[in-house]
Amino acid sequence: LAFNSPRMIMIGGLAVFAWILVGLCDACVSPPSCQCATLGSAKRPRGRKVDCSKQLNPFKTLRGITFPLDAVTLDLSFNRLVQLKQGSFIQLSKLKK
Repeated sequence: LAFNSPRMIMIGGLAVFAWILVGLCDACVSPPSCQCATLGSAKRPRGRKVDCSKQLNPFKTLRGITFPLDAVTLDLSFNRLVQLKQGSFIQLSKLKK
């Protein structure tokens, strides 16, 4: 097959799409700028550790940021948050103190 054939172009496009999809699945925060690690095992997951401390563009607010509901730890150090409203993490019921 020639590399410029429609079939090869379609296969290349699907490969790029799959690569993007894998990247999005690995992202746990929207926008995807934090690192996540699943705690426990595949059979017995215990939630996720979310690390947002190494931001290229530190958070100034949490508006528009979505954290995974199974987060058990959340590191927001080294950000530029000036205010946290009461209930900011109410949906994160598995978060540990």
